[in-house]
Amino acid sequence: MYYPTKILLDTLKERYPDKDFIFCMGDDLIESLRKWDNGDWLAENQEFIILRRMKIRPDLSLYPKHYRNVDTIIEASSTKVRNRIREHLVSGHKINFAVNGLTSYSVIKYILENKLYQM
Repeated sequence: MYYPTKILLDTLKERYPDKDFIFCMGDDLIESLRKWDNGDWLAENQEFIILRRMKIRPDLSLYPKHYRNVDTIIEASSTKVRNRIREHLVSGHKINFAVNGLTSYSVIKYILENKLYQM
């Protein structure tokens, strides 16, 4: 599985120096954050938006240093997006309808243009 890294963040900041970047993640990934590539650095230096995904919240000591919570429970997930894309590729249906409602049009467009999640 691929997780965002400091290298990706540095590249984005270099390409878009006038923008701020905030990582969004479900609270189901909090426990694994520090295991990511550069996870300790990200947890200490990067701002996050934490989306509530579980009924039980992870230990607050595991949360990144800078974060904001979204308390509405979010049903969408990257796993659902990947699985729906793969299912629709196999069946020959249009991908954009498969993930509509799980992510934005711009993300769907990016996935299609870059042929992400294809077998």
